[in-house]
Amino acid sequence: MKQLSLHQKKWRIKHILLIIIIFLHIAIPSNAQKIKTPLEFTHYTTKDGLQSAYIKSIVQDSDGFIWVADRNDVLRFDGENFSKFPAYDASGKQTKLYCQKLFVTSDSILLGRTNLKEFYYFDSKTECFLPYKLLNDLNPIQEIATSSKGFWIKKSNKIFFLDPKNGYIENILHKLQIKQTPENANLYTVSVNNKWLVFNSENQLYCYNLENEELITHTFSSEENLIQYELLFLDSKQNIWLSSFYSGILKFNLKSKKCIHFSKSKNGNCHLPSNFIHSFSEDQLGRIWIGTEYGLAVYDNELEKMSIYNHQFSNPKGLNSDPIYDTYCDKHGNIWLGTYFGGINLWSNNKTFFQKWTPGLGEGQIKGDVVRCITEDNTGNLWIGLEDKGLNKYSRLTGKVTHFTDKYNNRLSYNNLHDIIFIDDTNELWIATYTGGINVLNVQTNKFHYFNRENTPELFVNDICMFEKYGDSIYIATYSGILIYSLKDKTFRKLKPNRINNIVVSSICKTKDALWFSALNLIYKYVPESDSLSIFDKFPELHGINFVKTDSKNKIWVGDCYDGLFCYNKEQDSLSHFYLENGFPANWIYSMEEGSDGWIWVGTDKGLVKFLPDSAKSIVYDNNSGIPIEQFNYNTSFTDSKANIYFGGNGGMISFNKDADPPKLQKLSIVFTGVKLFNKLLKPGDLKNFDQSINKLEKLILKHDQNIITLEFSALSYASNEKCKYSYYLDGFEKNWNEISNRNSVTYTNLNPGKYTFKVKVFKDDYIVEYGKRELQIIVLPPFWLTWWAYTIYFAIGVVLIFSIFRVGKNLEKSKFSAEFEHREKLHNEEIHKIKMNFFTNISHELKTPLMLILGPINKILEKQKISPVVRRDLNNVEQNAERLYTLTNQLLEFQKIENSKEMLRVSNCDPTLFFNEISSSFESLAESRSILFQTDFPKEGEKIWIDLDKIDKIIFNLLSNAFKFTHEGGKITLSIQLIKRFPSLNSCFDLLITVKDSGRGIHPEELDKIFERYYQAKENSNGSGIGLAYVKSLVTIHRGTINVDSIVNTGTSFTVKIPINKTDYTENEFNTAPDQFIPHKEIPILQINKRKSNSIDMDILSKKPHILIVEDNIELLDFLKEALEENFRITTAIHGVDALEKLEKITPELIVSDIMMPQMDGIQLTVQLKTNLKYSHIPIILLTSRSGTKNKLEGLQTGADFYIEKPFYPKLLEQNIKNILNTRKNVINKFKTENNVAIEEMTISEPDKIFLERIIAIIRKNISNPELDVMFLIKEMSISRTLLHTKLKNIVGCSSTEFIRSIRLKEAVKLISSKKCNISEAAYETGFSSPQYFSKRFREYFGKSPREYFDI
Repeated sequence: MKQLSLHQKKWRIKHILLIIIIFLHIAIPSNAQKIKTPLEFTHYTTKDGLQSAYIKSIVQDSDGFIWVADRNDVLRFDGENFSKFPAYDASGKQTKLYCQKLFVTSDSILLGRTNLKEFYYFDSKTECFLPYKLLNDLNPIQEIATSSKGFWIKKSNKIFFLDPKNGYIENILHKLQIKQTPENANLYTVSVNNKWLVFNSENQLYCYNLENEELITHTFSSEENLIQYELLFLDSKQNIWLSSFYSGILKFNLKSKKCIHFSKSKNGNCHLPSNFIHSFSEDQLGRIWIGTEYGLAVYDNELEKMSIYNHQFSNPKGLNSDPIYDTYCDKHGNIWLGTYFGGINLWSNNKTFFQKWTPGLGEGQIKGDVVRCITEDNTGNLWIGLEDKGLNKYSRLTGKVTHFTDKYNNRLSYNNLHDIIFIDDTNELWIATYTGGINVLNVQTNKFHYFNRENTPELFVNDICMFEKYGDSIYIATYSGILIYSLKDKTFRKLKPNRINNIVVSSICKTKDALWFSALNLIYKYVPESDSLSIFDKFPELHGINFVKTDSKNKIWVGDCYDGLFCYNKEQDSLSHFYLENGFPANWIYSMEEGSDGWIWVGTDKGLVKFLPDSAKSIVYDNNSGIPIEQFNYNTSFTDSKANIYFGGNGGMISFNKDADPPKLQKLSIVFTGVKLFNKLLKPGDLKNFDQSINKLEKLILKHDQNIITLEFSALSYASNEKCKYSYYLDGFEKNWNEISNRNSVTYTNLNPGKYTFKVKVFKDDYIVEYGKRELQIIVLPPFWLTWWAYTIYFAIGVVLIFSIFRVGKNLEKSKFSAEFEHREKLHNEEIHKIKMNFFTNISHELKTPLMLILGPINKILEKQKISPVVRRDLNNVEQNAERLYTLTNQLLEFQKIENSKEMLRVSNCDPTLFFNEISSSFESLAESRSILFQTDFPKEGEKIWIDLDKIDKIIFNLLSNAFKFTHEGGKITLSIQLIKRFPSLNSCFDLLITVKDSGRGIHPEELDKIFERYYQAKENSNGSGIGLAYVKSLVTIHRGTINVDSIVNTGTSFTVKIPINKTDYTENEFNTAPDQFIPHKEIPILQINKRKSNSIDMDILSKKPHILIVEDNIELLDFLKEALEENFRITTAIHGVDALEKLEKITPELIVSDIMMPQMDGIQLTVQLKTNLKYSHIPIILLTSRSGTKNKLEGLQTGADFYIEKPFYPKLLEQNIKNILNTRKNVINKFKTENNVAIEEMTISEPDKIFLERIIAIIRKNISNPELDVMFLIKEMSISRTLLHTKLKNIVGCSSTEFIRSIRLKEAVKLISSKKCNISEAAYETGFSSPQYFSKRFREYFGKSPREYFDI
């Protein structure tokens, strides 16, 4: 073995001794040499909501809120927001507080003392500050200290105890029974805690033990001048701290009686930054925090060490202002500093999970903004590579950062670093730079050497990405493939240049048997033992690979810019993909590290993600979690030997260790900070049941229309910048907890009436651990119509309603049964009535024919002169009763039509005066025979009205008949008919008023409502049928009128009928369009008419009796009609319509009389066939029927019948109508022959005849100048037989075909000559005559004059 030289031995011994001394110096430091613990503060300034940067006092109330007195106001801080509350003076006027000091009493009252020495308390019910009368009444008060039982106050250099319960005040000397001190002694200051009460006089310090009531006194020398010390503070170590503006601080220990003096003039651990002391406070570690005018002093009682902290621009996390006016330790041990210029400086007692490494100029701060790579050397130093400022070395022993850049002689080649790796074998730090090659730093000598393209030919590129040591080689990822550096041979070589040359390899990792390289879109696997390189195809095609890494289970992880995170399990040959679509928080992956507990930590664009691969459960940490990094950097993460995990990026880096010294779990108190209704902040008193702070309420009661509510809450977490996370749900409205977020308010809309419980939980670093919970009951009152008492009313109403429905139902059931019974009875009566009416109707129809056979012969017999008076009297009696029976039969038939709604109105515009006179005259002879005074009153002639004459006739006739029936001889009957105004103000609207008044026996009152019922007969009337007045009532109703009756027994009865008579009172189909032909009269008028001798037609002038065809199925009636008419007519008979058609084939009658109701073919069918047949259409037809009524008449006339006569009738009436029709035909023919311009409508009866005549005249006129126009020409043109042509013309115009042609020619010639268009000769030729002489001959024959005589030429 080679011997060392003496010089070498000495050098080695010195070196070893130096190392030992350094180690001992570091390992066993003295108190004086111990490194000052750096303090980091959170700053709250006006930017964060403070009204002023000058903070005078800070306290914490029993709820956990921090109260701050600034220059003008008192603010409440809940960890999120500063809230301001109003203050009111004794007069109720709003004022500003200008508080100097804040206190919290033992009963949790917040007090504030103003600049004017007035005291205000915070009223939690109304959330405002009000004057505190108890203390204000004792003013002026110099000083106050609060205790568990009351107040210790300094007043007029005396100290008193004030009991707030009874307002009793007592001198402290009496209270504590201190007799050795005179009562008039001046006392200067007082302080109290849970155990000790301390106060002082000029040179005496009094310490009273509140637990054992022991008094300890200490007398200070005159040199110590106790009177100059004003501020007292008691710590937990039984130290009393007194301060003086001139002398600094005096610390007195009650046990040892030892005094220590601190001042600005002293050095070491007794040095103060200023003698001007503002405040004292003790933290939970027993350290005393002293606020001075020129900085913060922190004294460690155990180490008896004083640390001074001042504002430094190089330390942004330190104090931001030197004057510290107040210090306060909250219940979690956080220290609040109230500064003069910097607002609030908060030191957190809670160790945060994430340690922040921020850029800055401080000793322990990173000297750069962008961290790119991290590693650790063998002595525990942390090396941090930056992309903008070179290399940092952090010493765990000193806490200092050493900075390496490219600006000095021994320097980096380039400040942009991509990776660093420590090589234990050589104690070297290999540094990958961007465009600067490889820098190698010897960590012992701090000397660099370099590998680059200029000095190392094998290094073909200066852009280095990453290192990985495998065996005795370093694998180097570059912008152009992989280099391998052999630590043995100190040589470089390329890896598979033919495979991965010119490929940018960005990352490398290793497993037990292989190395893994990542390019932009490919993963390569390299096995050094076999020197094999292959593309790993287990991953899908990717486009932005950031890294490839392995974990403790040899799984391969790939992070991509676009597609998330991939994991390949070699043992299971399975690939897992974590990305947004399957619940992973992000797709952009920067870096990844595996924790010791199996959790994977991933840096993403959404923050730091902690997740468990097997369950895919993930937690996201971002700025709200206290992470200051704006963006993580590519592949910038590291795990050191102590399992600390680091992630770097823009703005520094963070580190954490899940296992090492975890932070204490502090339960947080969730408070409700506000409530909004319809987005308007509510104050206590705004609602009826909202009479105090929302945080004090156990339940919030709202009206039904106050259902849009916002709840604001806070966990009062002041420990760090980490914002709390909340999860909440409204029981009764939601089923599950809402997702965890940092929102500290929630809004619910459209809450239905009901009871709800709002629940909120708070989380911090780890979302799994619950830090606190709070509940609030919310009651939304129902509207008054949904309240319990409303439901009670509803129930009562429902019961009453159900009972009523039950009763009504029972009654309805009874009524229904009764109605059903009545309905059935009514139907039964209706059916009986219908049967009765049908029976009467059928009987009436059957009676008409026998009546005809009775009245006809009797009338014929009565016309004979040779009848004895006795026989004539008896026959007259028979005739009158037959006619009465006829009238009753007609009434029954019409009554049935009315009830079956078959009777219709047929109104016409007429002057009814003559009609009324005719009706009244029918009763004159009767009135005269019974000596009854019959008076009438009718309107004047010329007044036309719209009425149905037939129905008015029947109404008046029945009323008069009824009046004459019940009026005694010598009585009086009045018929009054008037036109009256319907409305007094209108002159164009009238009614017809018919009044029939008699002086008869009258009607009993109980019978007045029944007399219009059918078949009802008054008690004293045994003769009537009971249908007369019911018939009248029906006729009046059809005519839209009314009928009333007034009657007095034994005095008389008056019937009043009112009928509308205006055209607008009726519809179009109620107007009578049929021609007036016959109105049947009653009794006397009919007889009078029949007895008249008609001389209108002289039958003797006929050379031949007219031929009549009678069609009737009743043989007796047929024989009677034949016998009655055969004296003046030739009669042919037929028994039905078919028989009549057969007879017409043989004869051509001049008129047909036919019954309607016949077998095989009735009269209506026969009429239709005849009127539509050109051969018979010219023959007039009279229909006979027992069917009365306008509708039946109209039906018969519409078929083409010329006349309609109801049975029974007088034979003379039928005979007269036949003569009238035939006479009319004769007159029309004569008119055709004598007049030139006779309308065709006047010549024809039926439509076929009209068409026939128009056609034949048109043919003649068209061919009038043709000499060949003759009968054969017409037959050919008309396509009819000669016989038919002759018959039609003979019956229509009374001449032959030749005569008809000649008459048309002559009439046309008259027109030509009269118009002077032609002379006689020209007219003769123009009209088809062969010569003027022949024309003159025929002209004289036709007109009885020659043409010259006719035209007077």
